[in-house]
Amino acid sequence: MASALFVRSDYTPDELEALAARIADKAHARRLCAIAAVLKGANRRAAASIGGMQRQTLRDWVERFNAEGPEGLISRKPPGRPTKLSPGQKRELIAILASPSVKLHYGVSRWRLADIASLIQSRYGVALNATSVGRMLRALEFTDDGEQWSPADGSSLSSVSQKWAPILG
Repeated sequence: MASALFVRSDYTPDELEALAARIADKAHARRLCAIAAVLKGANRRAAASIGGMQRQTLRDWVERFNAEGPEGLISRKPPGRPTKLSPGQKRELIAILASPSVKLHYGVSRWRLADIASLIQSRYGVALNATSVGRMLRALEFTDDGEQWSPADGSSLSSVSQKWAPILG
């Protein structure tokens, strides 16, 4: 026989249902309603059914609710894979893209994604395909204007370097 779920008592079922009615995120609202049902005395199966989940999942959400309150029931985006280039390497790459003499040194008239991927491979030993390089440059707010990769807002590369300095380390 499963033991009863302990739910923090600083919220009443009516407060949780009222909060669920005001929330736009339907999944968050269903979780609040399921926990309100537990507080009203519903068994795990009935409360889980209200929330559209399994009993074990309900228990996991109750633990998060106990630890963090209603905000703990909000769906979180998973962190994803860490970037392959360090902030210092990204900062250095921005400086390389800003320097016309480096372009001449590598024998390119304009930076193509394949050229930048090759540069990253030779300098940092990190293999990135052209799509990944383009995604990284767009995340750094660069755009391909047909002539070269440059900041999307039309500013100079040095201003982008300054803009991203706090983020890149």
